[in-house]
Amino acid sequence: MPFLILFHWDPVYVSAVMVFFQLAIFILLYKTIKKKFKNSLPAIIFAVIFAVTPVAVNYGRFFWSPNFMVVLSSVVLYLLLLIKRKKSNTILFLLTGFFLGLGFQIHYSFFLTMLVTGIWLIFTRQINLKKILLLSTGFLLGISPLIIFELRHNFYNLETLWFYFTTKNSARSVPLFAPHLHYFLNLLPFMFYVICFMFYVISRKLRYPVYLLLIGYTVWSMQFFLPKPTHGFMMVDGWNFAGEKKAAEIILSEKPPKNYNVVDILTGDTRSMAIRYLLTIGGSAPMGVTEYPSGNVLFITSKLPIEQILKGQLWEIDCIKPVKLVNTWEIQNGIYLYQVEKSIDNNRVIVYNLNS
Repeated sequence: MPFLILFHWDPVYVSAVMVFFQLAIFILLYKTIKKKFKNSLPAIIFAVIFAVTPVAVNYGRFFWSPNFMVVLSSVVLYLLLLIKRKKSNTILFLLTGFFLGLGFQIHYSFFLTMLVTGIWLIFTRQINLKKILLLSTGFLLGISPLIIFELRHNFYNLETLWFYFTTKNSARSVPLFAPHLHYFLNLLPFMFYVICFMFYVISRKLRYPVYLLLIGYTVWSMQFFLPKPTHGFMMVDGWNFAGEKKAAEIILSEKPPKNYNVVDILTGDTRSMAIRYLLTIGGSAPMGVTEYPSGNVLFITSKLPIEQILKGQLWEIDCIKPVKLVNTWEIQNGIYLYQVEKSIDNNRVIVYNLNS
């Protein structure tokens, strides 16, 4: 949130900040692993795997709360590597607890990192009552904004959880912990560290096969990035952030009335939340996602011809029909932005006005 405010809610700059943090902790982990093993090979193995693994690269290119967990779990791994036996580690345990709390506050799947941390400390014999108290204190500090939110809002999240577990209705059909990939992103740094440790052990006897495996894995990974993809991550072919930004700029340039809305018949997100966000930070927010019937103007992004769109059955458009086409702009790669407005003509006249 602070970085969104600092950069005027621009998602590109905030994504760049996240990449910067990931790069900074990446360098720290490299140096720490090299020092721990007194050998550069495990650090190189860790760096290569982290740098080319498709999941890490794809989710590290944009800002989303689950993605930031990779940065935080990397920090936790870095702190765990610094902890040494029979030495005063008070600050390190406090910081470890703090970042665990911060991560759990961002996304509850961070409890996986908490679980790994507990196993790590038990396995390395770094746990006792004092250290548990230090971790707990740090955790409470890290999660304190969430605690304050709960106190100020009558325990909203706790009541939601209670409702979920005690009410038998359609809400229970949605799993609390679905097996989506982003739920496990916070485990990536630990997985890469285990892999680098295993490869290092193997390389003591079979150094060249390890080199070949790393080279082979790098070449295999490049197929996901070369040639450059024609679309943004998890977007339809031909569509990316540049297209979303261009569509929003066109809409803003038209100085739309207050009673306008946006529709996406391209990505599956019919309420067009991405473009809606850009319009909102641009100073001209569309009407709410439940207010389509009250609107007079719609901006529609789609690859489909407008005739096919208007013949279809989509509530966001049907609720203001009859409509007429006012403007058409080609955004990119055969994707168009249509402007339609409510028409008093029951014949639903379509007027073409193509702007390039």
